[in-house]
Amino acid sequence: MINLNGTWKAKPDNEDIGEEEGYYEIDFDDSDWIPIKVPGHWQEEGFPDHQGILWYRYKFD
Repeated sequence: MINLNGTWKAKPDNEDIGEEEGYYEIDFDDSDWIPIKVPGHWQEEGFPDHQGILWYRYKFD
């Protein structure tokens, strides 16, 4: 079993471009993404007014 709790990276995708831009690619540059605690609510982690798509990223060892 893998524990998914921890600090992930997150980025809102208001224009729905994440798939086209390759947000899912292993080597995608996520240096400007915001750290977010999982489990949690994005409204409490820096995105209080966001409605819609929010991408999450995490590097597994």
